[in-house]
Amino acid sequence: MAPGSGFLGKEQEFVILYFFILGAVSIPLAVILIVITLHLGHTTHFSPSDKRLSYVSGPDSRGTMDLIWTCLSTVFTCVYVSVHVDVPDDSKSKQFLEGLQKKNEKRGVIFQFLLKCFGYVCRFTATSLFRRTLWMLFNIFAPELVVFIAVIEKASAKDTLLAMRARGQRKWTSRLAFFADMGGFEMEDGTHLEDGRRFLKWLDETLVKRKDEGKGLELDAVGIEKDVNDRSKQDTVVKLFTVCQASWFFIQCVVRLAERRGISELEVATCAYIACTVITYSCWLHKPYDVKERVIVRDGLWVSRHTVLADAVEWERAPTNATAVSCVSLDDALYSRVPITDEEKEHIPSLSLPQKLDEKARYTPLNRAFFNPKKAWPLGCYIAGLAGAIVGFIHAIPLWNTLFIITTGQWLWRACCLIQIILTIFATVIAFIEDRFKNIGNRLFFLTAIVAFLFCVSRVGIFILIGLSFWSLPASVYTDIDWSWSAVPHFH
Repeated sequence: MAPGSGFLGKEQEFVILYFFILGAVSIPLAVILIVITLHLGHTTHFSPSDKRLSYVSGPDSRGTMDLIWTCLSTVFTCVYVSVHVDVPDDSKSKQFLEGLQKKNEKRGVIFQFLLKCFGYVCRFTATSLFRRTLWMLFNIFAPELVVFIAVIEKASAKDTLLAMRARGQRKWTSRLAFFADMGGFEMEDGTHLEDGRRFLKWLDETLVKRKDEGKGLELDAVGIEKDVNDRSKQDTVVKLFTVCQASWFFIQCVVRLAERRGISELEVATCAYIACTVITYSCWLHKPYDVKERVIVRDGLWVSRHTVLADAVEWERAPTNATAVSCVSLDDALYSRVPITDEEKEHIPSLSLPQKLDEKARYTPLNRAFFNPKKAWPLGCYIAGLAGAIVGFIHAIPLWNTLFIITTGQWLWRACCLIQIILTIFATVIAFIEDRFKNIGNRLFFLTAIVAFLFCVSRVGIFILIGLSFWSLPASVYTDIDWSWSAVPHFH
C-alpha cells in the first residue's frame, strides 16, 4: 500500500497492529474449524501395497526422531539465525504504547484492560532474547512477511547509500547504510539518530556548520565499519554454515523425490522455509547481525578530504509530501560543474533526504525512507507475494495426492495449499490496485482483513496436518537415500 494514501493513511503502525490481533484471534478459530472438519471424516483404508508406519525408532534406519530433529534444526537456522533485527531502542515501545493509549482513550473498560496487558507485553519484549524469540515465532508463522520486510529494508539501505555517496562519503558501504537505518548511531550528547533519514539530516547540518573550516570533511567509514563488525555477533562462518545446512537438506529432499521415495509433510514445509530464507538472506547479506549497542559519532570519526564541498549541502529539509523527481541525479547536482537550471534546483530539495513511509513510524519497515516510496512499497509486496506463491507450490506439488489417516485430511491439505497460493497472489493485486486507485481505501481495508484471516486459517491448518501426518507416513519415508556411485555417470 502506498505511503500516505489508501486505507493505511497516517495510522500505518496501528492498522498493522490490528492485523496482528486479527491473526492471533484466527488461530483458535482455525483450530476449531480444522478439528471439526477432521471429525467429519473417516479412517482411511490404505491399500495393501501402500505400507504405512507411525513411529519408527533408530538408529538402524531413518527414524521418526531423526527426521523431526533434522527438520526442526534446519527450520531453526532459517527462522532464528537468519533474522537480523534492528538495534534495540526501549523508547520505541514506550512511544508506541503512549500513542496507542491516546488514540483509544475513550474506549470501554475491557479494551483499556487489554491495552494495559499489551503494555506489559511491550515492556517485556524490550529484552533482547524475547525480542528475537518473538521474531522467530513471527517468521515461523509468516515467513513471507519477513521477506517483505527484508526487501523493504534492502531498498531503503540502497537509497541511504546513494544519499551518502552523493554527500561525498565515497567509502560508505551497504553495511553502514543498513546500520544507519537500524538506528545504530548516537551523538556524543546522547541524541539517538533513530533511522537513516535522521542520520542524513544530522550529516547535512554538520557539514553546513563546518564548511567554513576551509576543508572537506568525510566520516571515517573504514573505522566505523570496523567498530560495527566488532559489535556484530554473527560472522561469515555462521552464515555459511546456515546456507550449507539448508542447501544439503534441500538436495536430500530433491534426491528422495527423484528416487520416488516418500517425503514427509514436515520436510516439505522445511523446504518452503529454506526458499524464503534464500530471499531474505540475499537482502540482508550486508546487514549487521545482533548488534545491541550503538556507535557514538565523535569528532575523531571525521577525516579531512581534499575535495571541498563548497555549498553542496546548503539545502533545506525536504517536505514530507514532496514527490517531485528531478531529471538530474543528486550526485550530479552536488559535484557536476555543468550549470544547473533554476527548475532543477527546485527539485533538488525533494531529493536531498529520502522520504519515510510513515513520518510517525517507529518500527521496521514503516520507519524506512526512500527516494521513491511509491515504488519501494509495491516492490516489497510483489516479491513477498511471489515468495508466498512459491511456499504454496512447494507444499502442494509433491504432496497433492498424499493421504492422511483421516479421509478429509487430503482435501484440507489441498485447500490450504491453494489458499496459500491464491491469497498471496491476490495480496499483490490489492497492493497494485491501492497504488493505482486512491479512493477505495475502506473497501480494500475490509478485503485485506478477510485475506489476512483466511491466510492465517490456512497456515494453521497446514501446521495441524503436518502433526497429523506422523500418525501414518508411507514406509518409504523412513528408507535411506542410495548414494551409490552407480547413479553417477563415469568411465569403466
